[in-house]
Amino acid sequence: MISLYAILFVGFYLEGIGSNLIPISTAFFNPLFSLVTLVLLYPYFHHNKKGYYKLCFWYGILYDLIYTNTIFFHGFLFLIIGYVAYQLYQLFSHHLMNILVIVFISIVVLRSVSYILLCTIGNRIFSFFTLLHSITSSLVLNFMYAAVLYFFLHHLGQKHSRLRI
Repeated sequence: MISLYAILFVGFYLEGIGSNLIPISTAFFNPLFSLVTLVLLYPYFHHNKKGYYKLCFWYGILYDLIYTNTIFFHGFLFLIIGYVAYQLYQLFSHHLMNILVIVFISIVVLRSVSYILLCTIGNRIFSFFTLLHSITSSLVLNFMYAAVLYFFLHHLGQKHSRLRI
């Protein structure tokens, strides 16, 4: 269990590094490593759904405090993503292509819900193309990270049979 929290910390830390190294105007490399890490770790919590939802909420709160200077916004969004991940893991098996589909849907949900909420409170003017750019700019780097993390977790699961997905 401690190794799972260490992986969450590494994903959180990599997001900070990635957002500092990669310009925000980049077309394909906007990191969402925290989200991807949270989604890929769901199978390890499938017997403790309540604990996973708590983890999603508090991880979102931490994300808000460190990266966005808001509170409860990403806590709420990560909780929604946790629920979406739970539903998707019920539908799909645990193979790389299915994991990438789950990551894709999670990114679409996160970007869409956050953009719609920001438009609703008047912080943004709704533009479908801005939303589409926000989604597509997040895919390439996060798919690469998801694949690397999937293989790492798969190797970790084989090494410690009790953690196998």
